[in-house]
Amino acid sequence: MMAKIIAKENKKFIGAKEHKTISVEEEMKKEADSGESKRAEESHNKSLKIVLIGIAFVFGLLIGGVFIGKELNKFDYATMEFNKIKQNEITFYHSVIPIKDLAGNLLANYNLYLRYDPRDIKIPINGSINLQRNMLIAADPMLDNCDEKFFGVTLVKFLREAASRNIEIGTTNSNLSANSNLLEISCKDAKNGTVLLIREENETKIYEKEKQCYVLAVSDCNIGQAVERFIIGTIAHSRGKRI
Repeated sequence: MMAKIIAKENKKFIGAKEHKTISVEEEMKKEADSGESKRAEESHNKSLKIVLIGIAFVFGLLIGGVFIGKELNKFDYATMEFNKIKQNEITFYHSVIPIKDLAGNLLANYNLYLRYDPRDIKIPINGSINLQRNMLIAADPMLDNCDEKFFGVTLVKFLREAASRNIEIGTTNSNLSANSNLLEISCKDAKNGTVLLIREENETKIYEKEKQCYVLAVSDCNIGQAVERFIIGTIAHSRGKRI
């Protein structure tokens, strides 16, 4: 009888032992699965971090490239800051000119756009440009055949809007004046204001022929650079800078 009881208890013990063994194996398996999942999550987070760092690096390069590009297109010349910009394959050199009243108060800003790099224009300016409030401008009719004659409009626009000058337009040709409403203008009219004569000569240069009578001499139809040089000279000389 005792043997039966012992056998029975032994059977219970063995069953319990097997059940306990199975439970331990299941726990170990769960722990292994949990560890694998954790390692996978850590690997995913690490990969995501690398991707984000890569994106930030590329974005930083792009922003830095744009900033460096803008800085490379900036330069100072003749007391002005210029930005080199491109619009529809056309390059401009832009500067902001402050317009002030006699007391030095800012009234507005004038956006100056040049077609030529002002650093590359080597046209000499002989004398100091000092413009009176009233100006008389006359051009040689021969320059009407030049492709860059439209720069005359650029000059008048600058003098009126940025330099705040009163402008009267005329001609240097007496025959044209007699057959039109244009006033014939010469250096003798300097008593009425600053005279600017735009005429054809053998050398492109800017000089003061007589007191308050300036000549913008043009050779080979080089009107554009001559006009822009006069504009830069006017601004620079008004600020005490000789170029």
